[in-house]
Amino acid sequence: MKSGARRSRKVKNPFIDLEAEQDDDEDELDAEEGDGDIEHRQYKAATVTRLPARKHDLSEAIARIEVSANSRGSTSAHHVSSVAPRRTTGFIPKSRMYKFTVNVPARQFLADYLENRGFSIVVSPWIASHLYVTSDSPRTIQSALPDAYKLSIKDWDIIEDDEAAEVNNLSLQYPYPCWLRVKRGKYRDAVGYLFDSEQSNNFVTVLIPPRDFPYDMPKGSVALFDPSRLPPGISTTDVTRNGEIVGEKYKGEEYYCGLLKKTFHRYSTELVHIPHPNDIRLHHQAGWDLPFTRKAEVAFSKLSLRAGDTVRLHTPDLSGQLCTVITTDHAFGGSVTLEFELDGAKKQTEAALVDVERVFNVGDEVRVIAGVYQGVAGHLVQKYEDNYTICQSGTQQEIEVSKYYLDRRPLDRTLQAYMSAPQYVDPPEEPKSIEIGDYVTVTVGDLLGKCGLVQWASGEFVWFEDETDLQRSDDSAVATPFLRVQAVMVERTRLPATIKFTKERGYDVRPGDFVTVARGPEFRTKGVVTAVDFIKAQLTLETERDHYS
Repeated sequence: MKSGARRSRKVKNPFIDLEAEQDDDEDELDAEEGDGDIEHRQYKAATVTRLPARKHDLSEAIARIEVSANSRGSTSAHHVSSVAPRRTTGFIPKSRMYKFTVNVPARQFLADYLENRGFSIVVSPWIASHLYVTSDSPRTIQSALPDAYKLSIKDWDIIEDDEAAEVNNLSLQYPYPCWLRVKRGKYRDAVGYLFDSEQSNNFVTVLIPPRDFPYDMPKGSVALFDPSRLPPGISTTDVTRNGEIVGEKYKGEEYYCGLLKKTFHRYSTELVHIPHPNDIRLHHQAGWDLPFTRKAEVAFSKLSLRAGDTVRLHTPDLSGQLCTVITTDHAFGGSVTLEFELDGAKKQTEAALVDVERVFNVGDEVRVIAGVYQGVAGHLVQKYEDNYTICQSGTQQEIEVSKYYLDRRPLDRTLQAYMSAPQYVDPPEEPKSIEIGDYVTVTVGDLLGKCGLVQWASGEFVWFEDETDLQRSDDSAVATPFLRVQAVMVERTRLPATIKFTKERGYDVRPGDFVTVARGPEFRTKGVVTAVDFIKAQLTLETERDHYS
């Protein structure tokens, strides 16, 4: 064998790297064994592919080179296949987990779309904007998405193996107990109590106020099941829990203290950290797990806690100390900076939100922010443990309200701090584009007459679920299909009641109000108003996401 011929074959062989340092003797032997097959063949000039850094295994590198050579479609790829055959098995990149931060309204679209294409998906039960996807690279994940969906991805991070194992172990497990919001079907937007810590097969069981009744009720009613309203002669079967009768069973449905026990698909629900008291009013009325319900009401009352409010501190060293709030930070469970007077000197301290209690004094101007009297303003005239008596402004009538439903604010002077008397502003023009949360009706095309809430909008297209299909489907575990149409083929209908504007008073909203976003990327986000910018027509909200970001 002539050494010159051998060198020429090395140069033209795309499977041999002249700079490889591992298994040199073995590679040389393999090349010699293959000479009988390739000595007299003619080859095209080939580009030599260099091996990667030493941290990669040589066999993996050769496998990648083989794939590259085969993709060229040249004859040389076929003839050198005898080189190191035991190392040319297909290279499978290691899959790992990635955390994608996405727009919340698009999360379900992304999860469904990627799952249908074979990706392993975990929807974060902790943070609404996080989606965990397992793949060989983030590029593979993003390349599988249509352009319209790519716009909803804000950022991505690599998840370490130990953290990924925890995510997979808890992926379908909500904390127990907790509150869940139903995202689709007949019970859409309803908040339920997680009934059982056992969660399997991607399904969860919750206690939720029923919307269908085995007796006559006005259309659209949401109330507790009342067995006394059943027709005469019809009885129910007792439901027991821990040896105690806690409800009734009738025609296959179970009712616990009047709440319906219902099963939903895991991806049809989402975790609610701090529900609005109005959303769990019937759970409170039913008396189911009152300590947990009260805990939610207390957490809600602290959402509106701001600088200048009075609180009582409950820590071992300063138990019962009255303090003034200086700053608040609602992230990661929440904390406050407090100022208090001790021995004639002013001091400051930091405390967790769970260690402070809001304090109202007789004579304070307050506004009711939850319950049947929501929106009523007046003065605090009497205090009884957890219920306070409020004298309404104007009518002078007295009402009794839970102290957790109150916000202390000098209401009559709020707007004057933001707008001087001679200042007038014009509101910005209402955007004409179709936004997430808009109720639309298709006006032309094959889907003429279809209508529903827009779930996602991107470019010239919008996606929505047909309202008729949602009402027709009684199985909330089965998702109705999303319809995609061009935005020019729909029109907005059922316009929501939003904040009103007048030149004299601006927008009818003030700090401390509890609001819900009616349309746009933050659709359905709920929170307490902390600041109002009348010139830019913008609100700053304190939301439950700020507590767990």
